[in-house]
Amino acid sequence: MPIMQTIIQILIHTKSGIYYFYGDSPDVSKIVTLLQESHEHNKRFTLFTSSDDCSAKINQELIGDEITTIYVMH
Repeated sequence: MPIMQTIIQILIHTKSGIYYFYGDSPDVSKIVTLLQESHEHNKRFTLFTSSDDCSAKINQELIGDEITTIYVMH
């Protein structure tokens, strides 16, 4: 019998520019697009994640991006 794995990803967004990602493997390209759109419209973009691993994946993608300041809080 094959083992099935369910991947759950949730991205919550408020009107004030706060985002919360929950899940194992973020769609980093979607998050980068949201960040760029927020920057283009001079809007706030604050992202919280559910794990250090998730944050690391996002940070890796954003390294060198001139519009980001990355803060890691534990």
